[in-house]
Amino acid sequence: MEPKEFKQLISFKSSVTKVDDINDKGMVSFWFAVHNVPDTYLQIGSKGMFQKSINERGDKIMHYKNHDSTIMPGVLQEVQDLPYGGRAVSKLILNTKDGQETYNQYLAMAEAGKSMPHSYHFDFVNPTFDDAFNAFIKGGNITLKEVKLWEVSTLTRKPASDLAVVQSIKSYEMMDLSELFTTPHSSDQWLPFLNLIFNETIDCCYC
Repeated sequence: MEPKEFKQLISFKSSVTKVDDINDKGMVSFWFAVHNVPDTYLQIGSKGMFQKSINERGDKIMHYKNHDSTIMPGVLQEVQDLPYGGRAVSKLILNTKDGQETYNQYLAMAEAGKSMPHSYHFDFVNPTFDDAFNAFIKGGNITLKEVKLWEVSTLTRKPASDLAVVQSIKSYEMMDLSELFTTPHSSDQWLPFLNLIFNETIDCCYC
C-alpha cells in the first residue's frame, strides 16, 4: 500500500456501540471512539488523544452524518475523552429533515437495543503519519497518543474502511463477558481492553 492510499483510508475510524441515551428533545449521547482496543491496522487509541483538540478547538468540532459536511444532523454540546473512549453529546436539530431523520434512526435503534455505528475524522499528531505508516508496513502495534479531531459522524452506510473499525458492545461498566467472548475478534485483540477493565493482567482467554 502506498502512503497516499493509507492516508485516505486511515483518516476515518469507526466503532459500533450501543446508543447511550436519547430523549424527546433530541439530545443524544454516544461513543464515537473506543480506546485500548486495536483496530485491524493495529492502531490503539488511548485516553488523552483527543484532549488537546477538545481544549483548543472544541467549538469547531462538528457532528456530521456519514462524514458529509453538507449534512449536519446535530450540534455537539459536549465532547469527552474518557478512559473507555471518545464520547459525545449532540442536540439533534429536529426542525430540519436531516435532524429529524437521524433522531428517528437513533430512537429506533435504541428501542431495539441495537448498535449504531459512529466514526471520527482525524489527523495524526503523535505518532506522526510517517510513524503510523511505517508501523503498519512492519505489522506492529502503535498507540495513538494525540490526534487532531475534526468531526464525529453518525453512520448509516458502510464505513469507508472496514479495517479501521473497532467493535464495542457497551460502556465497560455494563459489559458482560459473554458478550465480549462472542464478538468477532481474536482473544489477543481483546486482552488490552480486558486488562484495563479489571486492572490486572490476563494472560489468555478463549473466544
